[in-house]
Amino acid sequence: MNVLRTLDEINTKLSFIISVSYKFRSCFGFDLEFVSMNRIPIITTIQIAYNNSLDDTIVIIMTDEIKKSLMENKHNSLFFFLTSKQLCKVGVNITDDMSKIRNEFGIEPVGYIDIQSLATTFNMVKQSMDDLGLIFVPNYELKNKVKGGMAQIDEYIKYAKQDAINSLIIYYGIMNFEKSMIKDIVSKSLVFDIDAACKEFAISYFLKYEKIRFPKFVNHMNSCYSSWSKIADKDVVSDLCLKLLDTLIRDNKIIHKDSLYLLIKDGTVNESITITQKDIDHGSFNINGCMYNITKA
Repeated sequence: MNVLRTLDEINTKLSFIISVSYKFRSCFGFDLEFVSMNRIPIITTIQIAYNNSLDDTIVIIMTDEIKKSLMENKHNSLFFFLTSKQLCKVGVNITDDMSKIRNEFGIEPVGYIDIQSLATTFNMVKQSMDDLGLIFVPNYELKNKVKGGMAQIDEYIKYAKQDAINSLIIYYGIMNFEKSMIKDIVSKSLVFDIDAACKEFAISYFLKYEKIRFPKFVNHMNSCYSSWSKIADKDVVSDLCLKLLDTLIRDNKIIHKDSLYLLIKDGTVNESITITQKDIDHGSFNINGCMYNITKA
């Protein structure tokens, strides 16, 4: 059942799970159980899940040997797991769990994400594990509290493991929700953000340099235009820039020629233009789909 009671078992089993995480870049569902003695929480078990299998999820029984090793900062696999930034631990109210570990063992856990904090960003009032599971996980099953605690050891262990698994699948459910939400926001911003202020900012850049290549324009808008500088995905900024430049071309503010975007100043393009006799006879010429009349002085 992957119930670990000794340091040797921890170093064998947990080291294997850590190696799997490095290979697949997975997170860990995390939970712990505790009892209160004179109003002081005493940790009894730690549960760690890296998939949704009860058989693969481990439960560490916090024996005196294991607790002493943590308090003495001996570098076993559990100590490494708790103090590694590279190993991402996720859990519902995991902040409180890590505080208990900090207070009882005097070590500083790092590399964890509190799922309730993510829920707060969506303005969710109900943030219990079951509340979040019903929202973010298809076919989520509610848990029944085990009566009798450690006296019903098999049921207790199954219950404890399920909390770690649920933390993991709820976290991935939220991540999938965030991805779809971000895509929706981006698709709307591609229309909304091409406004007068955006075009004015771009034109001021063209007034300074006159001839600009696309990568340079993207870097400038991503770095300097405040509304876009918060966008982490540069591909999104690149798409926005393409739409902005197309808009400026349609507005006859710039043209696109030979991989350069060129500013049109006072009705003239800021580059040398060869006008043929045919253009003169016709009385106009075409640049990038825009017609310009020739007026004799």
